[in-house]
Amino acid sequence: MHVDDLRRDWRRIAVAAGYVGLLASLATIIVSFSGWVLVVLAALTTVLLALDRRLGPLPAAMLVLIAMPVGRGSEVGLAELAGYPIRPHDAVAFIGAVLALPRAIDVVLRRPGAVVTPSIVPFSLFLGLGVVALVIGLLGDNALRDVVRDARWWALYGFGLLAMITSVSRAAIVRALVWGMTLYAAVIMIGMLMPEFDGGLKLGAYYYDQRMRLHYGQAIFLLPAAAFAAVRAFRRPNPWLAIVALLAAATSITLTRALIAAVALVVILAIAWAALRMVRAATPGHGVASLRRVARSSATVALALAIGFGAGIGVYEAGTRIWSGSGSSDGPSEDRPVINASDRITGREGTDFEAQGGGRLASYARAFSETSKAPVLGHGMGELTYVDWTWGEFQGHTRNSQPGVDNAYLTVGLKAGAIGIAALALLLLWPIRRFVAVPRTRFWTWYAPAWLGILGLSLIESFAVSGYAPLALSLLVAVPFLGTPGLRTAAEPT
Repeated sequence: MHVDDLRRDWRRIAVAAGYVGLLASLATIIVSFSGWVLVVLAALTTVLLALDRRLGPLPAAMLVLIAMPVGRGSEVGLAELAGYPIRPHDAVAFIGAVLALPRAIDVVLRRPGAVVTPSIVPFSLFLGLGVVALVIGLLGDNALRDVVRDARWWALYGFGLLAMITSVSRAAIVRALVWGMTLYAAVIMIGMLMPEFDGGLKLGAYYYDQRMRLHYGQAIFLLPAAAFAAVRAFRRPNPWLAIVALLAAATSITLTRALIAAVALVVILAIAWAALRMVRAATPGHGVASLRRVARSSATVALALAIGFGAGIGVYEAGTRIWSGSGSSDGPSEDRPVINASDRITGREGTDFEAQGGGRLASYARAFSETSKAPVLGHGMGELTYVDWTWGEFQGHTRNSQPGVDNAYLTVGLKAGAIGIAALALLLLWPIRRFVAVPRTRFWTWYAPAWLGILGLSLIESFAVSGYAPLALSLLVAVPFLGTPGLRTAAEPT
């Protein structure tokens, strides 16, 4: 056997082991967030999946990270190092960056002129401002633990810059998005239908929030994944209709009204754009047949979306009944019942949680007030804002204080003032530059509606400035600037 054959066989075995490791990691998270075991398993999985030529280091890290629920009620049994919590996502991000850095350094040294382009400007500005905010936070009275928390999510925007420098393929990032969110959707569906486990997803979600929402930091990426799957299903139903339904079900399980509405609107816009492209591409004399196909495809995708939303609510209700019937003393009771899904979505839940409405607006006002005391450069990383609520029996490290609010720009304003707000806005709006500059390819059919949804939700959610979502978000910001025409059939609908 030739050496090349041995290398190919070794790589295939290693990649297969990586996917087995990913499934094992997800199974572990469902039943128990088991400390260092999961950290090591996630790290090894990322190393092995980076060998997959369809991915590479950065997309492999994105795939593993967004597939594993993180935040809220999943923060159970975390590993610790010197008193600091260590999540498997920390290991995944670290491994992805380390594996990508050698190529990035090589490109910078060999072809520096190819690196310095307008495309990297918003990433460079935002990361440079992060260094300033880090210094201000360290020199101020901000607790080191809180500074480290902010430094982590801010540094994850470096993944977008690395993707630009190393010319990661658009296809690989889109592949990681769709695969990762499909796995994530399956995980939370399975988690909801299983009995409760000490340290598992279901029990953690219940103790964090009486509504028992399985809503985690990467839920925002259900939006672009659903848009992509819908456009693919419009032209090629199998298996994309099933994926659309699964992603919609995972969206409704979160019981997050803004996300449900955004996914529905974005999918409708993507279908409308795909329909318009199909009609325009119809050959003369076949207009009626094309319109029939458009109507049939649109109705089919819309039906899959509606079935998915309904199935998610059904799974949620079934999951609460499975739990209630298990007889566990840790489960719902008359004193602490699970909120009905339809009551939550329609606003009739009748709980004492104040995280929306007046409570959310009050937190915005406090964040703005604090920002106005240091309007130019902010208070630095680690700055907190007061909130007058807690979630169920879950107590965060900083009681009645949060590292930010459910608005990305106000949160950055706390840390880096008006300059920080402008830098984040430039970064998130940067794909518009590419949209204006290049022809309207099929890529934009799903990406443009999805990005509009992400921009809208950044005004009422904190995903862009917390946790690990900035890793995948930065790669999606970079996506329009990556790839070549030769990759289009792999990355985009055909």
